[in-house]
Amino acid sequence: MLLIEYFDVSNLKAFREALEKVEELRQVIEVKVANIELEDGKIKFVLSFKEEDKELVISAFPKAVVIA
Repeated sequence: MLLIEYFDVSNLKAFREALEKVEELRQVIEVKVANIELEDGKIKFVLSFKEEDKELVISAFPKAVVIA
């Protein structure tokens, strides 16, 4: 599964916090950063994870979009 969240380039603190959340998640589940790219002036952040970990990942990134 994939999770996608966008961050404003002017707010790198939020992006850094997202990376810290990924490190915390890695301690309990298998999750990896699938892609980071600049899209329309925003940072597009994509995570890859297993379906059984969906609720945990969504709780860490409640504003993100999840794609099966």
